[in-house]
Amino acid sequence: MLKYFLLFFYLLLLSILTIPFFNLPWWLDNLSNLILMCIALLMIATQFLILSFKYRSIIFIFPSIFLISYHLIPSFYFSKPNEIQKSKSYQFIQANLSYYNKHIEKFFNKTKSLNSDFMFIFEYSDRNREMFLNLADGKHMYGYDELQGFPSGIAVISKYPIIYSHLHKAKSKSKSKSAEILELKFYDKNINTIIHSFLLHPPSPRTYDKWKVRNNTFKKLTTLVEANNSQHTLIVGDINVSPWSFHFPKIKSFNPCYKGQGYLTSWKLKNDFPKSLISSFIDHCFFNQGFLLNNYSHIEIKGSDHQALVYQLQLVIK
Repeated sequence: MLKYFLLFFYLLLLSILTIPFFNLPWWLDNLSNLILMCIALLMIATQFLILSFKYRSIIFIFPSIFLISYHLIPSFYFSKPNEIQKSKSYQFIQANLSYYNKHIEKFFNKTKSLNSDFMFIFEYSDRNREMFLNLADGKHMYGYDELQGFPSGIAVISKYPIIYSHLHKAKSKSKSKSAEILELKFYDKNINTIIHSFLLHPPSPRTYDKWKVRNNTFKKLTTLVEANNSQHTLIVGDINVSPWSFHFPKIKSFNPCYKGQGYLTSWKLKNDFPKSLISSFIDHCFFNQGFLLNNYSHIEIKGSDHQALVYQLQLVIK
């Protein structure tokens, strides 16, 4: 009896790994955020399946190997173009600090040595507005001005001047508040180059309405980017969706930063075990063919349930 319960559990895990292939109801789609956990459980269960069913277990192991490979290979392998002309590189820090974080200054002190060119911050509270001015330390900012007011909790610090900004509303028919997409252009006068960016933080899909708002935001993002794509464009955000969701943004000529890097979690429920095992990968950056990713890593943020993304993008000259 026990071995058939194991088989049922195994098939259940296998079925969860097929979720990215289908446009499913919101509560099932949310399970895609836990696919890493399912893969780990599937690997453990495979050993017991072999002990229980011997050679007959091969019937179930083959689809398991295929699905695990499909989900994990892009994270560890990504082919890069060889013959390209490279130019200047920029250092980026992307962090969800959490609205109620009491250790914001510690995070800025921790990252000061990284000498970032751009810092994209999410869940920055208006209550810390004056602190933001001090933390920017004379650099260019977005969010500090009262008319800007950190839309959707987005704040930006840049070594380069912001020459264009526009806040796009992603309208929704649901009862939830519409999400916003912040479009910014930075100008590097030393090489006469514009860095074009789109920043977003759609709601966490905890309800059907919020799930719809998030998905509509992705549709709006795709339309905006495809219509206004510059030579050097990137997309950044805590987008509250994992790469294994059917609704994960797939924008033509854009690559997600995680491909080939092997870093697979950016959020966890709690820092203490065993709650830390409940984790997902919902913070992302994407870049078009005007960039080449050189370095990519995650660092801890005290007071936040997210990790910060630290990466370096190099300009590609065609």
